[in-house]
Amino acid sequence: TAFGGDSHAQLLRNDCVELGMDLSCALDVPGGRTSTYLYITDERGEMQLGLCDTDISAAITPDYLSRHLDELNGAAAVAIDGNLTSETIAWLGAHCTAPLFADPVSVTKAERMRPALGALHTFKPNLTEGQNLTGESSPEGVVAALLAQGVQRVFLSMGGDGILAATRDETVHLPCLPTCMVNTTGGGDAVMAALVWAYLQGLDLRESAAAALRAGKAYAPKVFAHQIAYNVIPQIGGEQCDGYTSEEMKLQNEGRKILHLPDMNVACTCVRVPVVRSHSISAAVHFAHHISVDEARAAIAA
Repeated sequence: TAFGGDSHAQLLRNDCVELGMDLSCALDVPGGRTSTYLYITDERGEMQLGLCDTDISAAITPDYLSRHLDELNGAAAVAIDGNLTSETIAWLGAHCTAPLFADPVSVTKAERMRPALGALHTFKPNLTEGQNLTGESSPEGVVAALLAQGVQRVFLSMGGDGILAATRDETVHLPCLPTCMVNTTGGGDAVMAALVWAYLQGLDLRESAAAALRAGKAYAPKVFAHQIAYNVIPQIGGEQCDGYTSEEMKLQNEGRKILHLPDMNVACTCVRVPVVRSHSISAAVHFAHHISVDEARAAIAA
C-alpha cells in the first residue's frame, strides 16, 4: 500500500499498527495525497454518489514491487484491486506466485484486470463489472467466460440476489442473508476479506461463499439496544432521576463540584456517537447578568 504526506496518512498508519498490521513494505510518498473516498447514500443505505482520489496507487509500480517480490511470493495470499495501474496488475500476474485475490472496484477500473485474469486465483466482480469484462449478460454466462479466461475461482456479487460462486468443477448460488440494511458501502470489501480468510482456513467453495455473505451482513446489536455504527443512541447509562440517565446526572453533579456551584441547574442530553476516540460537549450557558463573549472565554480559560 502507499501513504501520502498528509494527516490522513498518519491516522491510517496508527490504526493499522494498532491492528497489528506489518507496514514494513508500505510505500511513503512525500507530498502525495493518501487515498480518500467520499460517498452519499440514500435512505436505504444505497450509494448514490461516490468520489475518490486514489491516484497515489500509481506510485506502486512494477519497479517498487520487484524490490519486494520475495515478500509477495512468500505470502499465503496477495489481495489486489483495480486502483493499481494496468501495468502493475499485469506485472503481478506475470511474476507473483502467491494466490492472487482481486477486486475490480468499479466498472471502469475492472478493465485494468483484463491482462491478469489468467493468473487470478480468486476474482470478485459484481454483475455489472463482470458483464463489462466478458460481454455476457447472464450471471452464469459471466462466470463461465471468466473461468474460460483462466480465473480459478469466481465469486460474482449480485446484490440482493446473493453470490454466484464457481470453479471449473463446481457452481454454487447462495442467496443473501436477511438483515436490516443500514449502509451497503464497504460490503464488497468485507466480502473480499472473508474470501481471503476462508481460503487460509481451507474452506471449500460453498463454505467460502457462505463466509463472504456473513461478512457482508449487518449483525444484530450485541452491546447496545441498537446498532451504533452510522447511528446516534440517545442514552448512556440507566435512567436515574426525572427521566435523565446516569451519564446526564453525572454531567450535572460533577459540573457542580468542578465549578463549586452546588445549586447550579443543568438540563442536558448525552448521546453515544460512533467515533473512534474522544468526547465532546456543546454547551449553552446562562449567566446571572450580561457578559461579553470575550469575558465568557476568559472565565472558561481561567
